[in-house]
Amino acid sequence: MNQSNYVKEFQQNTIIFCEHEPGNTFYLIKKGKVKISKISEKYEKTLDILSEGSIFGEMSIIEQAPRSATAIAETDVTVMEFTKENFKEILTSHPELLVNLVRILSYRTFEAKRRLSVLMIKDNEGKVIDALLMIAENMMRKNQEISDERPIAIASSIADIGHWCGLNEQATKVIVFNLEKAGKIELKPGAITIKNFQDLKRTIERKKKMAKAGLE
Repeated sequence: MNQSNYVKEFQQNTIIFCEHEPGNTFYLIKKGKVKISKISEKYEKTLDILSEGSIFGEMSIIEQAPRSATAIAETDVTVMEFTKENFKEILTSHPELLVNLVRILSYRTFEAKRRLSVLMIKDNEGKVIDALLMIAENMMRKNQEISDERPIAIASSIADIGHWCGLNEQATKVIVFNLEKAGKIELKPGAITIKNFQDLKRTIERKKKMAKAGLE
């Protein structure tokens, strides 16, 4: 199989596919980054930023359902584009893709449950704290040099955090500023630093226990 027959390029900010569209293709990123986002309560929520080697769009083929999210070229992107028709042939000739697909599906199942846990929190401050912890956990999982024993700088804006929580930017900003005043985080241009991961984790665990006991 000549892989060049399936190579496509997208310029930065190009929409590769939209949420709710019929899905008959999936993609393997060869170069660049792709943002996966979803509209939730009138706000665009960033679900993931995928890089080289990642597969996306496969669920529409597997489930034979419309797209569940939007894919946008975060940078100039080069991908391999596959269809329902050649899906089995590709997996037969490139078994490494099957291994990668299984790994990604397992990871995304875990991530979906983790994201849902953020949205299930009724207290808005708790949502923001849990979103910060979730992003930090993901960073530590991808980079072993990042430790929960040291401050963790998250390259996310206040608006990004709001998207994860289903909150507008203004409401999120008030909560983030209050967390900074409380000494939980530090705000710098382009980053939010968790000063003490374990302390912040204990804060959200306490909130969850109090909510369960009906004390919040």
